[in-house]
Amino acid sequence: MVNFLIAENHDVGIRDRKYSRTPLRYACINGYLETVEELLKHHTPVEEEAVVDAMCGLVCAKRLQRKQEKRQEIVRKLLRTDKININARLGAKSRTVLMLAVGHSHDTCAKLLLKHKSIDVNAQDINGFTALWFAVHAEEGVTIDIIDTVSDYVYDPRCEPINGIGKEENRDNAGNSTLILAIRLGALDTVQTLLKCERLDLKTEKELIHTASAMGYPEIIRLLHSALSQSNTIHVYSINARDERGLTPLHYASLSNSARAGEVTEVLRELGADSNHTDFRGCTPYMMASLLQRTQVLQVLQTKTTSLNDERGSMQDLPALTFAKYGHWALLQEVITAGRTDLTYKYMLTDDTLLHMATAANETEILRLLLTEGKLRPGSSINEQGRGPLYLASSVEIAKLLVEHGCNIDSTDFNNNTPLDIAHRQPRTRDVAHYLENVLRMSKKKHRMEMWEQKTKGDMLMRGACKAGALGDYRIQDTEKLQGSASHPPSKYCKTPPVETKAATAFCLN
Repeated sequence: MVNFLIAENHDVGIRDRKYSRTPLRYACINGYLETVEELLKHHTPVEEEAVVDAMCGLVCAKRLQRKQEKRQEIVRKLLRTDKININARLGAKSRTVLMLAVGHSHDTCAKLLLKHKSIDVNAQDINGFTALWFAVHAEEGVTIDIIDTVSDYVYDPRCEPINGIGKEENRDNAGNSTLILAIRLGALDTVQTLLKCERLDLKTEKELIHTASAMGYPEIIRLLHSALSQSNTIHVYSINARDERGLTPLHYASLSNSARAGEVTEVLRELGADSNHTDFRGCTPYMMASLLQRTQVLQVLQTKTTSLNDERGSMQDLPALTFAKYGHWALLQEVITAGRTDLTYKYMLTDDTLLHMATAANETEILRLLLTEGKLRPGSSINEQGRGPLYLASSVEIAKLLVEHGCNIDSTDFNNNTPLDIAHRQPRTRDVAHYLENVLRMSKKKHRMEMWEQKTKGDMLMRGACKAGALGDYRIQDTEKLQGSASHPPSKYCKTPPVETKAATAFCLN
């Protein structure tokens, strides 16, 4: 049929009106290998999206082995044409074909792409994510949203770890490395693989064991401790190191509500963690566990520690972020009023601030206190998604409070979404969306008025300056005439000002 249509002079590169796809792309989507071969023989236009079409196929199509082999062969043939920019950024997220291949667990296609001479394994999408980042997610069965130009079907199955995909030290827009991502996902095998990479620079990594302790992964803690201890000749490593919030890994184990918090505590103690090590407020891990009634942690600390400082302390000694995390709003109100220095800290795993947490919990009065008494600035409070507190507002009162204190409604997160975009997506925040629309409308109107006033003022000043200049010319001429009458009387033939003076005067008056 294809040969017949071509013989009838049909355009092989014609696009449909609805999706603007070529016949080649539809053949790739359906996995029609023979049709693809015929079209390529007749020099049909080849687009980068065709490779993605061939890999992902139709919506909800089953992954039959025979069909998958045909799709892989289509990808091979498309790559052999040398008409494809293999590193082209596709879709709204600006992702490469390699990112999509590893993200959707298309191992064979990913390996084909990795063999290509022009492949850029360190390419990043608009979020700063690399192919390695997507490979780690796929390893743990975490799916990604596919780009707009292809189907909406997202594959779920696990894939084998793919070694050698890019630099391990590449960081996303939030500043997180692939190793941090693997730790957060609890991907033990992936962490082990990454730690074996010679290119991994542990000097640039911070809070690795702190993160694993907070998440509750004792096996990963052992791996990290071993790797960091071996790199101790390069930089000093300590299991009792404080992070920027003044907390040690053992503090995070005491604060954690993970089911494995007791195991984490035991491993940390075996590796040399000091249970009497204090944070910036003089609070020990035991005191924190006691105040929060972390039974498993307390049992381990009481059993494994010979000289335990059993000073109880008070709830006010806990980190301010802990109050917000567990909903102790009355206690948080007290520490805000007291002017605690840790009100500006960010939560380690998300970079959320107290403003984010109060907004998400719809705690209007706490938010008001943070803004007025705590002097926190919402405009500079950005989490690891690139979002300020306004993105989390679920009531007009909260949104209004944030806008009045400097939240920019035109701000965009790492996905180029504004607070208004997010508010539009959920029925429960429609009132917030209407409010933000009104604010945006008034802001644009005010801006137009200011621009008009500036233009009007500038025009008036220009006219005034020109008139003053014209009068000045006349005064100068009169003075010259008076001076000339005393010593050099003007000639009877020179009754008009010089030509250049008349020209300047005419220009100013006009």
